[in-house]
Amino acid sequence: MRDREGILLRNIERDIGVWRPAAANPNGVPGLTDWAAGRGITAVLWTALPPKFDGRNGEVAQMDQVIAYLEGLIGEERQRAEEYIRRAPPQIATNYRRHIEQRLGWTPI
Repeated sequence: MRDREGILLRNIERDIGVWRPAAANPNGVPGLTDWAAGRGITAVLWTALPPKFDGRNGEVAQMDQVIAYLEGLIGEERQRAEEYIRRAPPQIATNYRRHIEQRLGWTPI
């Protein structure tokens, strides 16, 4: 995951989320402990990268900026963006995702 996301070694603890059974539910993931226990899962990893938009770390994009950006993509770049969004697990039910589905029709695969 670190390699795929380009996370520097010094930022592993900040940019990769880790949960194990002895830990509490992480912020923003209520019910993780029960979900994992019910499936016999003993560890969960996820990217915990800070927001980034228009090449600026920490920049939170407005909804209209996200839609305009995605609408402006063409060719293979647009195909990769659509596939990435559509393949995200349905549990990732963010406002961004709802608006992208409504405006672009990029529903989960």
